[in-house]
Amino acid sequence: MQIYDVIHGYQPFTTDLISPWVSTNLDNTFLPTSRAMGQGLIRRNVQLQGWTIDAWLNSPMSQTAKRVLKNLKKAYGDGYIEIGSSAYSHPILPLLSDMLAYAEIKADFMTVTENLAEPSFFWFPECAMNQKILEILHIKFPKLIPVIPDRCIDANKSMFAKIVYSDKSEGRAFICNVLLKDVLMNAIVYKRPDYVPQKVDWSKAKVSMRNGKYFTEVVDLIDPTDRHILVRDWENGESRDALIQIGNKKEVKAFMEVKDSVEFKLFRENEDFDIQIKIEDIKPACWEPLSTKEDPFPYWTPATTTEAKKEIVNCWLGILGLYDNIFQEIILCKTSAEPGCLNKNLDLVDEAFRDVKFLEIFKQTSPALLSCLPWHILAREEWERFPEFPVQLIEFLVRPLITQLIEYHCEVTGRESDSVVILKNITEKLLSSYRPL
Repeated sequence: MQIYDVIHGYQPFTTDLISPWVSTNLDNTFLPTSRAMGQGLIRRNVQLQGWTIDAWLNSPMSQTAKRVLKNLKKAYGDGYIEIGSSAYSHPILPLLSDMLAYAEIKADFMTVTENLAEPSFFWFPECAMNQKILEILHIKFPKLIPVIPDRCIDANKSMFAKIVYSDKSEGRAFICNVLLKDVLMNAIVYKRPDYVPQKVDWSKAKVSMRNGKYFTEVVDLIDPTDRHILVRDWENGESRDALIQIGNKKEVKAFMEVKDSVEFKLFRENEDFDIQIKIEDIKPACWEPLSTKEDPFPYWTPATTTEAKKEIVNCWLGILGLYDNIFQEIILCKTSAEPGCLNKNLDLVDEAFRDVKFLEIFKQTSPALLSCLPWHILAREEWERFPEFPVQLIEFLVRPLITQLIEYHCEVTGRESDSVVILKNITEKLLSSYRPL
């Protein structure tokens, strides 16, 4: 059995909003598991969000964060891990314009390269992707191999694929099994979902990250292939709760029990991409088993929901749209250009980012786009709930950060703007819609 373990590390916070779990996760999960990776206990593929890296280093936790980064750099240098990148502030990329989506990708690549190493694979936040984002990635970062969910091609297994793009060029992709992720990370808190095959023994699935024998059995039943791509959060669910202490290190219990019989592999060790997929056959999808062609992002833009929650989604999309429009206006002002074809629009971002101040403004303000705001309202009841967190995000993160971007926009364009009033109206409407729920 071959396991390509892929962990995604992300903590949403700023100096004005540091939730209690941020330091707890850093001390109790990120630090001891990074030590384990530095010693090569389990080989894996690691993606750590650029915003999280910067927020850690600019916080009172910076010394601990530096130790985590040092451990990861050692693990990378010794060949124990492979490094990936993502979108800087963890937005749902398909909901953004091509310029803003590319800016997110570019900023994260730069941040990860500076603090860890040049990444070799790409992680879509929430694995939320579509054809447009794949094309952008292929045009600007052709060496980055994307991890995409099997839902995008109506598959139910891990695969190593070649993608044929619209210009007839080829790229590669790692296709992950989203059901495998869901069961291994969350089975312990679920009442058995209807979408889990009956052949899976649920009593074993619930503890599959804590029992090596059950782990291999569940993986084989859910993911019918010899090469299993397991994607998971680094600090949530069973990725955190199934850790065991090994000296001053921590590692997943089931992994340690099977490490002598299972090959834990890095992405770069696979050269066999044996499936070919045309870009036009790829549908929007994310890493949730409930993701469908009709409802690709069920916890962010659900196709069916109550009127109250629909209002919340509309307000959130209004926030994204407001930021996006301001961002594009700044880009066009800085480059003295008009928007054009996809390649031209992406080049305009490159040109604008040569202004170091603007790049820093973008990194400081783009967390307003984070996927967590609607997720904490619309996600499943079984998962950890923090009811006050969306309110805190709006008041201490979204409003002040977009206001900062608006002020910069006025400085660049020399024009007054009514965007602050629009922002106030949208966020107040969002707060009033959410609080009664």
